[in-house]
Amino acid sequence: GQLVSMPEINLIRNGYFNKTTASGGEAEWSGPHLVVDGVVNLDPNPNGVNYWDFTMTQQTFGCNTTDMYTFSFVLWADEPDTFNVDFEDPANGYNRYGKSTHEVSAGESDWVINGTPTEPTKYIFDVVFNEKLDNTTESCQFMVGRHDAVLYIDSVELINENDLALITD
Repeated sequence: GQLVSMPEINLIRNGYFNKTTASGGEAEWSGPHLVVDGVVNLDPNPNGVNYWDFTMTQQTFGCNTTDMYTFSFVLWADEPDTFNVDFEDPANGYNRYGKSTHEVSAGESDWVINGTPTEPTKYIFDVVFNEKLDNTTESCQFMVGRHDAVLYIDSVELINENDLALITD
C-alpha cells in the first residue's frame, strides 16, 4: 500500500539539488557549484579555461548492463552555446560505457547539445550501459568548460525503465 515516487527510483543522488553544502554548493556532486532555488548555476571561467577542468560530476549509480535507462535533466543558459554531458569510465580510458539511440549521441552515452536554449528545456535520453566492466567507475559528467555564459541545470534523473512500473498515479 505504499506509494513510490520518481525521487525514490532516481539513481542520481541529489538530482533535484535540494541538499546543499555549508557553502551553498550542490551536495553529492563535484564542485562546489552554487545552488540557487534548487537550480545549479554553473559559471565557468571565461576564455581559456581547459574544457576538462570545469565539470560537474557524480559517480557510482549501480546500473546493470542489460536494462534500458532514461537519463533526463532540465537545462538552459544565459546565451546559446554548445554543451556536453556523458557517462564515461575514468577507470578504463574514459570509455563511454553506454549506448544511446538519441540523435545527438552518435550512438554512445555522450550527448552534445548545440544551441543551448535560454529557456528551461527538458532533455530525455535513452541509454543501455552495455559496455560496463567489473571495474567500471560509473561517472556522469556535465562538461561546460567551453561555455562562457552561465549554465543552469535542474532535475537530473537516471531511471531504470523497469522501475517506472512502480510509480503510481
